[in-house]
Amino acid sequence: MMKAFLTQLTHAILINVVLCSYSHASFEQGMEYVQQARWYDAEQEFRPEAEAGNAHAIYWLGRSLEFQDFQKGLTAGEWFYKSAELGNPWMMAR
Repeated sequence: MMKAFLTQLTHAILINVVLCSYSHASFEQGMEYVQQARWYDAEQEFRPEAEAGNAHAIYWLGRSLEFQDFQKGLTAGEWFYKSAELGNPWMMAR
């Protein structure tokens, strides 16, 4: 059981490494906004990538929603769950 989990986790990490090498300008811009705590701007950059299925953008979209306000923060969990389903190892661990 543990070996199967580790194998799945390894595959998820490898997939994410491949996906990370294919970075998009909007994702990079979103990360710059995250570093500046400009959560609304980050949301605008991450949303198209998240809707296209980028697991990392989905995670960061959730984080940017979480930090904006309570109402938007309520939807962050849905994005975190989607990120985990797509193999984001950080979200799988949470």
